[in-house]
Amino acid sequence: VHPDPANAADDLPVTYDDDCNQDTAGTDVIVCEYGADDPERTIALVGGSHAAHWFPALEEIAEDRGWRVLNIVKGACLFTDAPQTYKGDPYTACAEWNDGVMAELAELRPDAVFTTGTTTSHDTSAGYGEEQVVDGYPERWLELGELGIEVVAVRDTPRPGFDVPECLAGSESGTGTGPGTGPDECTSEPADSMADTSPLEGVDLPEHVSTLDLTDQFCEPGVCRPIVGNVLVHWDDGHVTAAYMRTLVPVLEERLLAATGW
Repeated sequence: VHPDPANAADDLPVTYDDDCNQDTAGTDVIVCEYGADDPERTIALVGGSHAAHWFPALEEIAEDRGWRVLNIVKGACLFTDAPQTYKGDPYTACAEWNDGVMAELAELRPDAVFTTGTTTSHDTSAGYGEEQVVDGYPERWLELGELGIEVVAVRDTPRPGFDVPECLAGSESGTGTGPGTGPDECTSEPADSMADTSPLEGVDLPEHVSTLDLTDQFCEPGVCRPIVGNVLVHWDDGHVTAAYMRTLVPVLEERLLAATGW
């Protein structure tokens, strides 16, 4: 299994090693650029950690197509103008960061912003608990449209709700051949965190907003497996490994181009 479940928490986007993702306490907008110096297109990846884990796939697509990716990410902070909470308290650092991001985007004017269009969560204390289009998402996207910036809103990824590598740790290399727990005991169901149909389908979106849904790449009907092929999908209870994201490059590229008409 790649990565080995014991080391899965290290299989993160390079943006973490590059100190490009703002932590929960900080408010400064960190912008890191990857890809072509003279790009055909510039995409800004904006949002919290569930936006951040798409970076490995976007980076490879950008390299293949001569694009640039701007990484603008803050931990546990959704890209919205609505008030948010963090661990039960008002997340004022997130609100300040969001304001700063809009100012940066107004200056940078990327061709598009790639961000989460729905949010899945098991954390009811954060005001979520089932998949939804979070308050403020459509309003934020309208603001981007006024700046001439397209929006690619990707449906959030399923969350198993338990630490997947920890679940697999009892089996030899996560294959189920050793003593302890095997992959069949570490599955989850789409309905554990996902709506039956994408909540984005119920939102009247303007023309400059495109939507993507890659749920079928994470779950079969009725089951989400911890390992696909020989690649570990999650490095914790809900974040996708960089290795698995890279396997999605062909599908993401095809659907991104089809959705946007690029």
